[in-house]
Order: sequence, then structure tokens, then C-alpha cells
Amino acid sequence: ITGEDEIQQKIALKPKFCLWTFPVLVDGPFGVVSAAEFIGILLVIAFIINGSAAYIIQNWHTISQSQVSAFEKSCLMLERTGAKLGLIGLFCLVLLFLPISRGSLLLRLIDIPFEHATRYHVWLGHLTMAVFTIHG
Repeated sequence: ITGEDEIQQKIALKPKFCLWTFPVLVDGPFGVVSAAEFIGILLVIAFIINGSAAYIIQNWHTISQSQVSAFEKSCLMLERTGAKLGLIGLFCLVLLFLPISRGSLLLRLIDIPFEHATRYHVWLGHLTMAVFTIHG
């Protein structure tokens, strides 16, 4: 009689801001990307850049202190940097299989549908191939 049920139904139907589904990028190389997906992409890219930079700086300090010719230093730098990029690529390869398993507890815990998980698998595959190409 008072109409409170109708008011509560209208309040429940109002769109709410949800970080998981809020689209951030619409016409990008990744398709439609939500805010949470964008944060995840940035974190993985930041990890790879940080890991690569840390390994390169560590190699540079180690090699610059050695008493060898400049040619041998450059060869050592290429060899060590390639090995460390291979390790980063292996980490990406491990992450590659997490989203594609259908019965994954990780996907159930963070409530990701399998269709979205296959998209993440493709993204990680491209990233892994890029890292292994640089490694080569």
C-alpha cells in the first residue's frame, strides 16, 4: 500500500560501479578491458620490466668489475642477460597454464568465467612469445 517495495526494487536496479566489470579500454589491442584486467596487465608488465632491469643492472655490476677485454664483457653481458630473460620467460610460461584449466580453484575464487580465462591465456601466450624472442 505504501509503495516501499517498488522503491526498494528501483534502488536495487540502479547500476553500481564495479571494478571488475567497469570497462576502461574499449578500442585497444586487448579488446574490451575492465579496470581489474587493466590492473592485472600493468602488474605483469611491471614485473617483467622490473625483473629484466634488476637482472641487467646486476649483470652490469658483476661484469664491469671483471678484468677482461671489452669484447668479452659484451659477450658475457649478452649471455647472462639471455639466460635471465629465459628465466623470466619460464615464469610467464608457468602463468600461461593457470587461466586455461577448466576446474581451476583460482578461477573459482576470483569468479572469472572460462571465456575470459581463455582471453587471458592468449594474452599471456603473446607476452611469453615476446619474452622468449628477446631471450633468443
